[in-house]
Amino acid sequence: MRKFSKDTVFISLGGRIGLVILGLYIHGYRNLYIYELNAIFGQSNKLLLPFVKKAFTYFPLKGKKCINIGSPLEMEKTGPKIDRVMRRVLFLTGSNGSEEMFNIADVLDKKKYQIVVSTGIKERKFSSGIKSSGRILPMLYSDYDLIVARSGAGTIADIFRHHVPAIFLPSKNVKNDHQKKNVLSINKVITVPYLDYKDQNEKKLSEMIEDYSSYEKRLELVSSYDKFLHDDVINKLYDEIKS
Repeated sequence: MRKFSKDTVFISLGGRIGLVILGLYIHGYRNLYIYELNAIFGQSNKLLLPFVKKAFTYFPLKGKKCINIGSPLEMEKTGPKIDRVMRRVLFLTGSNGSEEMFNIADVLDKKKYQIVVSTGIKERKFSSGIKSSGRILPMLYSDYDLIVARSGAGTIADIFRHHVPAIFLPSKNVKNDHQKKNVLSINKVITVPYLDYKDQNEKKLSEMIEDYSSYEKRLELVSSYDKFLHDDVINKLYDEIKS
């Protein structure tokens, strides 16, 4: 801490490491901020809220300290590039993978679409007709006609900024049900397709994928993303810190 002056700005993105903010406050630092990327405050950010000047948010959270400026990932955005014929479907299963999503992908009809599964750090063998990859960089998302993904804040921001049609399958194995709450919060602004926990199966997903094979539906979906996207995120961040 001695390396930093009292004017130094600190921003925490949450998680246990965010508790460093509390230590800074105790030692007299006051230029402290938190960044909440999900639709609800995580436990550490909720604890830190009384000790920071402002809380920057991706979702429109309520509170006198909350400033909805968007996600830093929205700095670089690309316009929609929608092919008329849907061919390639990407499954984003998270950095640790998801056995539930692996199993659903494995039994889908591979004759109509080319299915690629991003398995994260896990290795997984699939039935013939499915290609797998470890981690696929967000800049490559636009190579796909449809994405089936979990609904963490980072995943949503990457999909939206690259304007790729997506179906969301919130994970129930996360704290405070935040992935489902992320989707529900988005759907107050625009309508994105998602499957609730009880509907996350091959039959329901196949029907939804077939529905979004329509060029018009996919174009309408990605065009709606602009209503949720934010502009000048970093400049707004600077302005709020300087004010």
